[in-house]
Amino acid sequence: MGKKDINLIKKRGRRLGLRGKIRLINLAGVFSLLVYFSVLLTLFFYSNMIKKQEANLLAIKESREKKIKDLVQIESLQQDVKVRLSALTEVFPQQVDLKEILDYFEGILPEGLRFDSISLSEEGDVSLNVKTQDSLVLEEIEKKIFSQEAGGELESAKLTSISRDEEGGYNISLSFKLKSLGFNDL
Repeated sequence: MGKKDINLIKKRGRRLGLRGKIRLINLAGVFSLLVYFSVLLTLFFYSNMIKKQEANLLAIKESREKKIKDLVQIESLQQDVKVRLSALTEVFPQQVDLKEILDYFEGILPEGLRFDSISLSEEGDVSLNVKTQDSLVLEEIEKKIFSQEAGGELESAKLTSISRDEEGGYNISLSFKLKSLGFNDL
């Protein structure tokens, strides 16, 4: 008789039958479908996020381009006013130098303001009407004017009125009493 080997360790692996193979294929299919749909959802939400960011950036770009156009227009209008004032000072040489006064107020008032009107009295009172689109300019006006009033050319400064127009801009009226710039000689 021949030797027969006795295996004391049971075989752990079973051979899969047809049902086991079908079940394994079904599980793999369901798992791959879940992965596929999760990738699709991730791509969908990512593309929506990118579209929203693009829209926000375009809105910011358009608003900044509008501000730049407004500032260019303001600057050209101020240059036009300076040219007209210099022509007027040539015609009326005995008058107070309006260009110097306008330059002075351009220096103490923050950027982003558009001069709407300016009026002068013989007593040295100056009334300014300015317009702006930026509400932060109001705080800058306060800081700059009152620092100038403390040690500058202003004897007094008053904020006469603030109103908001239909387009969302601000109309600001200011009145000043100047110490010098030719007013004391009138």
